[in-house]
Amino acid sequence: MRERIRQVPGVAALTLQAAGNEPTVQITVAGFETNERVTARVQRIDTEFFRMSDAAVVQGSDLPADPGTGAMVVLVNERIASQLRLALSRVEGAGTAIGTRLMLDGSQPVTIGGVVRDNAPEGLLYQRLPEVEVASANVLIRTNGPATSAVGPIRSAIAAVAATQTSARVTTLREASTGMLQRLTGMALVVAGLALSLAVVGLYGAVAFITIQRTREIAIRVAIGAPRAAVLRMLLWEGGYVVLLGCTAGLALTGIAFRFMSGMIFARWTLDPFAVAGVLATFAAATLAACYVPGRRALRIDTMQVLKGE
Repeated sequence: MRERIRQVPGVAALTLQAAGNEPTVQITVAGFETNERVTARVQRIDTEFFRMSDAAVVQGSDLPADPGTGAMVVLVNERIASQLRLALSRVEGAGTAIGTRLMLDGSQPVTIGGVVRDNAPEGLLYQRLPEVEVASANVLIRTNGPATSAVGPIRSAIAAVAATQTSARVTTLREASTGMLQRLTGMALVVAGLALSLAVVGLYGAVAFITIQRTREIAIRVAIGAPRAAVLRMLLWEGGYVVLLGCTAGLALTGIAFRFMSGMIFARWTLDPFAVAGVLATFAAATLAACYVPGRRALRIDTMQVLKGE
């Protein structure tokens, strides 16, 4: 399958990477007792990974093609090497990270074979992809042109080799990284829509009930000569005050919540003014409608019947 994909026009390089979640391990230098623990995320890759990625081995050598025997050879990125520098300086003969023996989670011995320069904001430890995981690994492909144009030919090349495999999915890296986010966003929008609907229904019911309770007051105002249009405007103005106070309090709470959430999310998050305006407009329309519809209905009732209590 690898050779078939290489023959697809536009394919520049490919590599294998373990599928599924990348585990996290605690790293300590063998023979050096310390309470400090360095955490790293493990990436299981094949020997062609660094030939096609932005990361580069700057010290030591690449992962061995043959795992051999003895302690497993791993690569660490510069962040891990920097975090281990103090411990390495206290280990006799460990002038460099290369060749240093580490313990993963206190039980698995490994040896540093090289240091990788990358842009990762966290510690990374690279291991050779085990043979037992090759069949289920992800195939990462770099193309010379647009990735979308190579999806079809790559899918055909895979089908030609493994016609019975129905679980293979070919997609671009952008689609793969944003697919889950889009699904989560869709679910969040559905939940938010339901919450907004329930809030609007509850608000309308509460304001409408209060307006209906004032039916006798409305009838008295009309009976003593108040124009019906003026009474309706009065109800709408009172609803407008509620809208003004609610929007002011809502904007203040939104600002507080935004500042609080911005410190918890590791991404650039901007407040969408159109979303805020849409929510405020929805609540304003529900409040004014809850004042107008019952008020309009109350003005159509015979005032004498209301005053007599019928």
